[in-house]
Amino acid sequence: MGFFGDGFIFWVLGIIAAISLVVGYLAKRQHDKRWREMSELAVGLGFDYYPEGLAKQPDGFFESLLLNVSACPLIDQLVGFEPFGSGYGEAVDNLLVKQQDGLSIYVMDYYYKTRDGSGKNESERTHRYTVVAIRHGLIWPHLRLSPEGFAHKVGKMFGMKDLSFESEEFNQKYFVSSNDEKSTYDILHPQCIDLLLRLPAREWQAGGMYLLVYESGYMSPQGIRRVLQDMHDFISLVPDYVRQDRGFEPKWTGALDF
Repeated sequence: MGFFGDGFIFWVLGIIAAISLVVGYLAKRQHDKRWREMSELAVGLGFDYYPEGLAKQPDGFFESLLLNVSACPLIDQLVGFEPFGSGYGEAVDNLLVKQQDGLSIYVMDYYYKTRDGSGKNESERTHRYTVVAIRHGLIWPHLRLSPEGFAHKVGKMFGMKDLSFESEEFNQKYFVSSNDEKSTYDILHPQCIDLLLRLPAREWQAGGMYLLVYESGYMSPQGIRRVLQDMHDFISLVPDYVRQDRGFEPKWTGALDF
């Protein structure tokens, strides 16, 4: 019968089953911990909390065949921003929503899936992010501030456009791209740059009615609080003349009115 006897396959299957149970248990613990964190954060900040996002759940067997249960109207609103619009199986959960002082504020866990390899070596990977987005009565230029990295340095060697500012410290900290340079320089004035220099380097994006910050993985409740405050501070520094030129009276009646 040799070294690998009949019992060997059962021993291997037992190990695989045990590993699957441990992985499932740890995933469940992480899910429950995140649920508690976001629920407590919602209560503390006065947000409405949607653990499963805004996805419509199927009503019956036939609807379940036709309905994309992962669909969320916020994904459609934010599809032009990173990290949205990549992979498949996009979904939002642990969604916090609030309407305050003319601002629609959203905090969410967002994820999508990709496949690596091919054939027998194909594997599925889930990409998770925490996203904080604010909608208000201002049409932003398409603007992105990314922490300066090696890819940006190489990109600039091949003609990638990076807006330059008087602060060399800021130029080294952020790679700035925009479709409207004048409006971007109006928004990123010296006071705003001073604010951004005091803050941790993050991914900032603006466009249309939205200002957005995201982070890979799960952002801590303390981190979310900090980002919300930083985004409010950023908005407060938009000059009055920019608000007059690019502002409008919102027609929506609440944060879930898309």
